[in-house]
Amino acid sequence: MLIDSREQIPLDFSGYRIVTDEIILKLNEGDYCVEYTNGYRPPVVFERKSLGDLYGTMTKGYPRFKRELKRASEHGTRVILAVEGSYAKVGKGYKYSHYEGISMRRKLNTMWLRYGLMPIFCKDREEMACRIVDYFEGLGRLKVWDNEEILTGV
Repeated sequence: MLIDSREQIPLDFSGYRIVTDEIILKLNEGDYCVEYTNGYRPPVVFERKSLGDLYGTMTKGYPRFKRELKRASEHGTRVILAVEGSYAKVGKGYKYSHYEGISMRRKLNTMWLRYGLMPIFCKDREEMACRIVDYFEGLGRLKVWDNEEILTGV
């Protein structure tokens, strides 16, 4: 598992037998990526957000985040937004933000449609780590390096 060096409190992947190593390095996009034993790095990254991070990124940090998504798109990288909180919890808003929860849900769906930023919602950090590992394990089983159209949906 490749973990961005700017990730302040990385997720714990130590309980997963398929994760043989956790390497901290600067990723150009996202917070988590994988490198398979054959050296292949699929063009998919996970961007982790706590509820507070999500509201900050989608409001004050929105211009920077859109630039990051555009850069990822130019590199052919798919970004999956892993949110630490349920969809319903996101919709209830965040106590330190004046931005309404329903507006946040609409924005997330618009970004999914416009930029391909697929959000997934996780009840906690443990579930988030599990979802990331399961995704990359499934991707590895598909052997997408032999058939890139599985990734892009082409």
